[in-house]
Amino acid sequence: MSAKALETIVRKMFKMLDSRNFSAFLELFTSDAQITHADGLRTTPQEFIQEIQKIQEWPKRSRTLSQFRFSKNPAHAWVSYQNKVTFEPNPGQPLTFQFSETAFLRRVETSWHFFRIHYEKE
Repeated sequence: MSAKALETIVRKMFKMLDSRNFSAFLELFTSDAQITHADGLRTTPQEFIQEIQKIQEWPKRSRTLSQFRFSKNPAHAWVSYQNKVTFEPNPGQPLTFQFSETAFLRRVETSWHFFRIHYEKE
């Protein structure tokens, strides 16, 4: 798998999340996956989605992913990147956040799946 292919998987994950395509989002994770959030809370991807589903008004958002770095072996890969996301919960009142993120992926048969994600707010 090339570095570009790993970047594509990360971009796909956020596309599924931002469009609220939660079933496709969850398919990108291993069954034992965990997300460590900026506040230190750890959740499974399923728990994360359950919390998001409680949000009635999904704010308009834009996202810029950049500064990708990669490493891999035949069974595992990691990718780190910057995630700048702007939410607009109220028209004309954007809120922008910058995150440093690291994702670890595991090869499952012929495809790669996230099994750990960690992000910190800049």
